[in-house]
Amino acid sequence: MDAKKYEVFRAAVEYGSFTKAAQMLGYTQSAVTQMINAMEKEFGFSLLMRKRTGVSLTEEGRHMFPFICEILQWEEKIRQEAARVRGVEEGEVRIGVFTSVAVHWLPKMLKEFQKHYPGVRVQLVEGGSGELEEWLKENQVDMIFCSRGASVGREWIPLATDPIVAVLPVDHKDAKKREFDVSWFEKEGMVVSPKEFDSDVANVYKTIGNKMNVKFVSRDDYTIISMVANGLGVSVLPRLVLEGFEDKVAAVPLKPAYYRELGIAVRNLETASLAVKRVVEYAKKILKE
Repeated sequence: MDAKKYEVFRAAVEYGSFTKAAQMLGYTQSAVTQMINAMEKEFGFSLLMRKRTGVSLTEEGRHMFPFICEILQWEEKIRQEAARVRGVEEGEVRIGVFTSVAVHWLPKMLKEFQKHYPGVRVQLVEGGSGELEEWLKENQVDMIFCSRGASVGREWIPLATDPIVAVLPVDHKDAKKREFDVSWFEKEGMVVSPKEFDSDVANVYKTIGNKMNVKFVSRDDYTIISMVANGLGVSVLPRLVLEGFEDKVAAVPLKPAYYRELGIAVRNLETASLAVKRVVEYAKKILKE
């Protein structure tokens, strides 16, 4: 089995471009095109739609993509086990992660991890809660740092709880209050994330209901913080996101209280690669300290 062409296919899907996939993997664009064409000839159907703006999965390609990703994960696991037999720890771990976790948690954890396992490469892919769940389900990542959400079809390792808070300009009349009643959002212009992007924050949106006065929508937590800081509205975010911005915005606990449970999700820790197991061990050790 030639896993290289499967790796090229995965990269083309993730980057939406043969050119970008070639650049990232060190191939020429013509070599990438030839490998994808060879796969399609082997399978007997088209995997990718080619357009001037890039490439995207066909219906058949969408069906095959999770299986190809799974083959690549098993190929990586075999390589890691062979390295372990030689007495060397090496490999690659693909981690899906919230931006807030990538910014505030992972640098400390990965610094310690790399001291002991310098041969393990870590690739981070940032996204919202829905995207992370889908990536894990389709084998595009080995593990995700996320909130608990639905645990169907995966194994959950809890790490911490993170309160959801009201985010207000520092000069807002309620900025110094001990609590911010969720019903008060009805009188405010709001800067929000898409409901499908953060399921925990979306629970607060559901409580506010159709009385929510949305002024701006952004997928980026730090754009939302900047807009609130500049008086363009108020928002709802997990407290972890606000670390380092205490002088820019006020974080006020909600009434009633809302929390998200943060942790790691894997499909099956017992059958995960050795490198994935090592990352989980260090996450539990470092992040629970």
